[in-house]
Amino acid sequence: MVAIDERFDLLKAAQKAGWREVPGHHDLQPTQAAVLVWEAFRELGRDPETRKRGDDYTAKVADAEKAADVLRKLLSDPTGEAMPRDTALHSMTKNCGACHKAHRN
Repeated sequence: MVAIDERFDLLKAAQKAGWREVPGHHDLQPTQAAVLVWEAFRELGRDPETRKRGDDYTAKVADAEKAADVLRKLLSDPTGEAMPRDTALHSMTKNCGACHKAHRN
């Protein structure tokens, strides 16, 4: 989860930078960060520990994976517009917040 948080922070910084490379993070582009977040949620969904936490948690992880996939696909198009990307990041933020409220905080 720490890796997801770090990459999520990079995505928020990329949004502020107009979905361009974030200064000081030349090693990880927004597109790469989105792929890594999507993959992390995908693997979390496959983890047997996730299923042990119940249906609600499993569903929230699946929702987060879907939201991350949308952003990943939008960022893979270098000519894409900011508005759909902003909307996808907002959706991810809502999904993460709902899960954290119910299962972490």
